[in-house]
Formats: sequence, structure tokens, C-alpha cells
Amino acid sequence: LNVPGVNAATVAEHTIGLLLLVRGMYRLVREVKAGNWNYRDTYAGHELRNLRLGIVGTGEIGHLVAGLAAALQMQVSYAGRKAAVKPEGALALPDLLAQCDVVSLHLPLTSDTRGLIDAAALQRMKPGAFLINTARDEIVDASALLAALESGHLAGYASDLMPMAAADVCERIVQHPAVVITPHAASLTALTFREMSVLTVQHIKDYFGGMDIPGRYRVN
Repeated sequence: LNVPGVNAATVAEHTIGLLLLVRGMYRLVREVKAGNWNYRDTYAGHELRNLRLGIVGTGEIGHLVAGLAAALQMQVSYAGRKAAVKPEGALALPDLLAQCDVVSLHLPLTSDTRGLIDAAALQRMKPGAFLINTARDEIVDASALLAALESGHLAGYASDLMPMAAADVCERIVQHPAVVITPHAASLTALTFREMSVLTVQHIKDYFGGMDIPGRYRVN
């Protein structure tokens, strides 16, 4: 059995937390911990307000992120793979990459999405744009990501996933000053874990009671 959608709200919330990279929030915290209170004299962060957020993936998490971003007065665009009804603001992926200040990934890992954000895709992004990934690590080509960060073309990268690449490339990404990475913990909140557990138990009871479980994995 599975419990699809239970973690959507907490992953969307985590995504918004990672968006604070755009404001330079995490750099501010690091500088204060290092005793550098004078960093405020050179601080030049962005507000999220009025920036365009491009959401790649039109599932439940992507739509929740869009609602939260709209509350922060961000403009929102979408690029989806196979949505039956294209949401307002839908763009082809190349156009979304070229037009958005921040791109947030909310796709499953498939043969079509593996390496989707490669060197060419990163080069299409606006100079100084930010990339957020709370989907799957292998959607982003780690070597191309590092090159885009080190060249300055990409202003920052925030992710809930360890990049998939050679150890030295991973270390350089993790330690890059414009990168924030959390340890795949977006859904590990007490509330979501409890909801997952309760729904799993309910599904088990329903299964042995002869009921059909919507969305459950089926084994031949």
C-alpha cells in the first residue's frame, strides 16, 4: 500500500523555506554565527515579491507551492508534462526557463525526466536565476549544475537532496556558498509522519476488509 499526497503540504512548505535562499537569508545567518555583523553593509538580497517563480510539474505539490508563492506576491508560471487541463500561466519548459527568476522542480523521476535539467537547460535560465529541487536528485545533472554555479550564471541552488555525482563534485556543490542542501527531510515532520502512519493503518484495515484502496500499488 502507499499513501499518495500525504506529504504534499509539508514538501510545499519546505520548498518555500528553501526559497529564502533568494533573499540571502542563509548567508545572513552564517555570517552572524561567524561574528560578521558588518555583513549587513554589503548585503544585497532579493525580495520574493514580484519575482517570477517557474514551477516544473503540475501535480499536487506544485500547485500547493504556487498558492504559497502567490501569497508572497510572486508571479507564477507552470511547465507540465501531461496535465489534462493546462493551468493559467502554463509555458513550454524552454520558455519557462528563460523567463523565470526562480525555477522549482516538482517532477517524478522517470526515463523522461532523468537529467532533464542538463547543461543546455541551465544555460537557458536567466543569468542570476535560482534553482530549487525538492523532487529527485537525478533530474538535475550535477556536473552541469556545478559549472553553472561556478561561472555565476546560476545565482543559487537549494535542494532537499544530495546531488548524484562523483564525490568531489558533490562536495564542491554542497560547500558552494550559493548552495543550501537539506538531508531529504522535507516530509519528516511529526504531523505528516502521524498522518502517514494513520492512513497506512486505515488502508491495511480496509484491504483486509475487502475494500478497494484508491491509488494503491497493485502486484500481479
